[in-house]
Amino acid sequence: MRVGRGIESNGGHFRLFAGLRDDPFFNNVRGTRAAYDLAKKALAGGARYDASGCPVFSSAQSVAILDQWRHTEGGPASNLLRGWTPSAITVSIDIASINKGGSLLAVWGATVGPREQIDRAARPLTGNALLATLGTDAESDALKIRYNRTAPAKAASFAGDIAKGVALYDGFDGHCGDSLLIDPKAPPARRYWPMARLLADDRLWLNSRSGRCTQLFAVERAALNGEAALAGDCGGRSINYDSVNIYRSLITNGTTRGMDDGVHADEKVHSTVDFPFLAAPDGIGQGR
Repeated sequence: MRVGRGIESNGGHFRLFAGLRDDPFFNNVRGTRAAYDLAKKALAGGARYDASGCPVFSSAQSVAILDQWRHTEGGPASNLLRGWTPSAITVSIDIASINKGGSLLAVWGATVGPREQIDRAARPLTGNALLATLGTDAESDALKIRYNRTAPAKAASFAGDIAKGVALYDGFDGHCGDSLLIDPKAPPARRYWPMARLLADDRLWLNSRSGRCTQLFAVERAALNGEAALAGDCGGRSINYDSVNIYRSLITNGTTRGMDDGVHADEKVHSTVDFPFLAAPDGIGQGR
C-alpha cells in the first residue's frame, strides 16, 4: 500500500521511503583537518609518543589543537554538510517483528555494488577518524577501502590500526590514560585494544525494551563500563545526537564532553517520531 510518506506493508509493520532528504549528519570537517595538521606539526617538532602510542602534547599545544577544532578557517565553526541532499533510504520496522530472539539488537548498514561491498557504517567516524589518522592520504585511503569492504564480524584484523587512532585521540586533550575502556593493567601496546575491538565490530547496539534514547554508546557503556544509569537507555544513534562530539570525547577523555568541533546540531529539524524522519531539502516535498 502506498502512503504519502513512503510504502507501507499490508500489515502495517514495515515502512520504506527512498528519495532526496536533507543530510542530518553534522561535522566541522575543516576544523578537524586543521587540528590534525597542528598535531602533526607538534609531533614533527619534538612532541613524543608514550609507550602506549599516546602523544604527549604540552598544555599549550593541546589548547591550540582544541581551539583549531572549534573553528573553521579561523572563524566560527561551520557544518561542512550544510545543504547536502543525498539520496536516502529510511525504514521503519515494528520492534515486535525483529526482537523475538531477545531485546538486544545489533544493526549496521552497507552500500553494495554489483561486484562488492563499497561502504559500511553504524556508529559515526570509526573508518574516517581512526584509520591512519595522521598518515598520508594514500595510507588512509587504502585502509578505509579495505575496512569498508569488510563485514563487522570479520573486522577484527583492523583492531590494531584502530587502537593507534584511539591512542592518538587520547592525547589531544593533553592527558594520556583516560580514554573510555582503556586497560591500564595491560602491556602498553595493548591498553587501547578493548575499545579498538569494540569499534572494529561496527554495529549499533540497541536496547529494544526502552523507548528512551538519549546517549550514543549507552548500551556499551552500561555493559562494559559499569554505568548503571544508562541501563534503561536504548542507546543506538539517534539522528539528533551530537554523535561526533560525544564519540570523540569518549575516546579522548572517557566522558561525553570536552571534544567540541563547534557544531552541535543540523540546520534542519529532523523528527524521531514522524516517518521518514529526515527533513525534506528546501523546495522538495515528502516524496514517496
